[in-house]
Amino acid sequence: MTDMQPFLLRIAIFLGVLLVALYGFTQLVRRTSMFFPDKFPTGDWNTTASDVTFRTDDGIQLHGWLFRAAGAHAAAVDFAGTLGQGKLALYGESLGGPYAAYAATLRSVHCVIIENSFPSLAALGNALYHPIPLGWFAPRAMTTLRWLNIANVPVLVMHGRRDQVIPFALGQTLFKGLTVRKEMLVSETAGHCEIPFVEKDRYYDAVVRFCCVTDKARSYPMDSCP
Repeated sequence: MTDMQPFLLRIAIFLGVLLVALYGFTQLVRRTSMFFPDKFPTGDWNTTASDVTFRTDDGIQLHGWLFRAAGAHAAAVDFAGTLGQGKLALYGESLGGPYAAYAATLRSVHCVIIENSFPSLAALGNALYHPIPLGWFAPRAMTTLRWLNIANVPVLVMHGRRDQVIPFALGQTLFKGLTVRKEMLVSETAGHCEIPFVEKDRYYDAVVRFCCVTDKARSYPMDSCP
């Protein structure tokens, strides 16, 4: 038994170093490989939106764009922010999905729309880095599915089968795990967050109709829905 102790010690040290290395790699991925948008002035900036800023309860100033639509029946927040009074629909795209889901647990909202997102950071990590179980190091991070079920509001899930950033299977897992009123829009041709561009009419029809038919208060006639 004594002869085995040095060997077992080396195994324990190796496993400890491996776990520390995997944890460090996981944190590096979270900070450098999850969100890298183009910086201004790259992109199409020809928009009717107005710049708005708002300060969070903990003193952080956030920036957003405010789009105004004639005859609008609800405000929509495409993450992140808070708009005005009345009906509020939260829209989370990709990495914005879990933030929309979390916000829905904090205040009263009409519904949540999730586009090309994932059930949890753990599920995303395990899927993208299989067979390395990186998700084990983020068991309670960005738990979109759990938060949506806690919020207990209607959810529209949209996902493109050709998504090469967040696999379509994760969108399916998110939808199947929902215990609230739910609908799913699947695009056979869209990649990551491409549904509004690849199937514009179908996309907008689905979003507007979902917001209309899930309005239990209905302060306006249903025939006003497209």
